[in-house]
Amino acid sequence: MAQIKVSDIRIEKTPAELFNLPDKIVTKQSAKGKDYEAHVIEKMKVVISGEMTEITSQEGKVFYAYEVYDPKSKFNFKVKALNKIDSEFGVSVGLVGLVGGIAGNFVWFKADKIVEIKTA
Repeated sequence: MAQIKVSDIRIEKTPAELFNLPDKIVTKQSAKGKDYEAHVIEKMKVVISGEMTEITSQEGKVFYAYEVYDPKSKFNFKVKALNKIDSEFGVSVGLVGLVGGIAGNFVWFKADKIVEIKTA
């Protein structure tokens, strides 16, 4: 009987399918300057669920990675954004321009920006 390795299993879903949200296809540009089409969720509300970390790419670009939780899908994930916000655990934030995909054996998410949602 053949054994199946975890690395042999590929689940390919767009962020819209994963989070059950509408998306649109947008042409974006990679860090290397190549155009590609991406499924983009324009806005998504999530909750801060962990620490923010600063990441510097090989090209010297600074990103901020946030641990967030989507209460609708019950999915906890990390998302990178260019801007830094000071938010605490449990604070609602909005992800603007969310894209994601599979690279090797891990899933990645990136937002154009992250914004704190002010409550009255």
